[in-house]
Amino acid sequence: MKPNMRAPSRWLLSRRWLGHPLLAAVLALVGASDAYLVADQHPSSPAGRVLAWARGDSDGDCGCRETLCCIYDGPKGLRLLGDGYDDPRVNAMNEDERKHLYAVDPQDDDTCIGLLAPWWQRHALRLVTADHEDNPAPRAVDDFVRKYVRAAMLQDTPEYNVCYQSDADPLTLDSFFWNLRAWGIAHDAVMVPLDLLALLGIVRIPAYLRRRRHEARQARSLCTKCRYPVAGLPSDAGVCPECGQRIENSGPILAPA
Repeated sequence: MKPNMRAPSRWLLSRRWLGHPLLAAVLALVGASDAYLVADQHPSSPAGRVLAWARGDSDGDCGCRETLCCIYDGPKGLRLLGDGYDDPRVNAMNEDERKHLYAVDPQDDDTCIGLLAPWWQRHALRLVTADHEDNPAPRAVDDFVRKYVRAAMLQDTPEYNVCYQSDADPLTLDSFFWNLRAWGIAHDAVMVPLDLLALLGIVRIPAYLRRRRHEARQARSLCTKCRYPVAGLPSDAGVCPECGQRIENSGPILAPA
């Protein structure tokens, strides 16, 4: 180190690497991969909703499950087929009878609070009743499903409440409780600062490249602007004779004659 020059602080040393293209690319790759994994494994999380919006999938936060049951609207009235499409009575139906068959499909419709991963989560099931062509079920079939859910399902799951805004909306079983997700808080405590650091590194790539070019020219005793050789200039020459750029370090100095 040259005399009369202070040692760079740790903050300056850390800033020297901020904006390095390779480091910024690695951090961005880690952050993007992590966000995609969280969104794929937890569609109801904030990252999952962003991914669903990017894909143009308005129902990306709803995860479909197996068919809960089937309702047959036959000549003798409505009948409940509790095993869904696996029920032997469904397999024995012909094509005309299947037109009057309606399936009750539960879909996960969770509500989450968080940044990337869920911190607090409230679970809900949305029950959609439709035929094999995804056409909505008639009002009588929908009312039958509502009575069945209140009479049978809620006895086994008392933590759920039946809630829907109107009779036209799908039946929803909504949990009373918000559940804490400690792993989501710990995940965001690590990954959110890392993602911000990656973003800052990408923004500072041009400044990093300019600084490295400046230091390389200065080490070769060249003008940092026009690359004119400034080594050996007189001590009173404070600027480049070619472009007028201020000379910070011109290497060996010749005394004026």
